[in-house]
Amino acid sequence: MSEYSLASPRLWRALEGWTFRQCIDAYIERLQAEGFSNRPTFHAVRAIGEYARWLTDHHGDDIDVHGNTIAAFTGWREQQPGYRHGTRIAIVRLRENGISAGPGSSGYQRRQLRSLSIQVRSVARSAASTG
Repeated sequence: MSEYSLASPRLWRALEGWTFRQCIDAYIERLQAEGFSNRPTFHAVRAIGEYARWLTDHHGDDIDVHGNTIAAFTGWREQQPGYRHGTRIAIVRLRENGISAGPGSSGYQRRQLRSLSIQVRSVARSAASTG
């Protein structure tokens, strides 16, 4: 097993139970399709795991993924030993790859409004067909 194995249980421990855990596999596939080797992919997944853990520990919410929490995390992480400059990039790329969630993000609000709109239309159609 290489030093940068994506099968390492330690790598995935920080992501267990995270709301967006299912997005990581697609993110890894995207990185590999773009030609990234295991080493940068490993570091990207590890950085995202740190971010997921930080969201819960320091922010109190593991779904509030948006620019403000990314900036706060990277500001905090830069002060810690072992900071890697790709940390912010990895998290932003994950967000761009398919998650834009959390009450503070416009993507989350658009999805919530679209869902509500669909529900309202469905109820209106149902009422019209019975009435």
